[in-house]
Amino acid sequence: MQEEARYDHQEVAMNRDRREDGLNRDMDRDTMHRHFGEFLGSHSDIALGLSQDPSQVKNQEFIESHPELKEYLSAHPEVKKELMANPQSFVKSSQQFANKTATPAVQPKPKQ
Repeated sequence: MQEEARYDHQEVAMNRDRREDGLNRDMDRDTMHRHFGEFLGSHSDIALGLSQDPSQVKNQEFIESHPELKEYLSAHPEVKKELMANPQSFVKSSQQFANKTATPAVQPKPKQ
């Protein structure tokens, strides 16, 4: 009987740990999307290129022509891994954060 109770307790703990791991993984993905989105928000030329064709992240010429992106991906291998696995989805998910962090265009002052 004690052994059964110990087994039930261990199973409950394992299920809790699995749920927490899943939540942490989701939070990690959200964090990656947010960080990459912030990067895109401050690099409009890269954001434009990737919005037109997210698969360009797999094109070495594109990476070489954007040293900031190359440096970013080198510094964030977890982002690079997710981005390379599914560029379309990753860029699309990140863009929602890019739109929030992009610096607004300066409006010309009205003539007096």
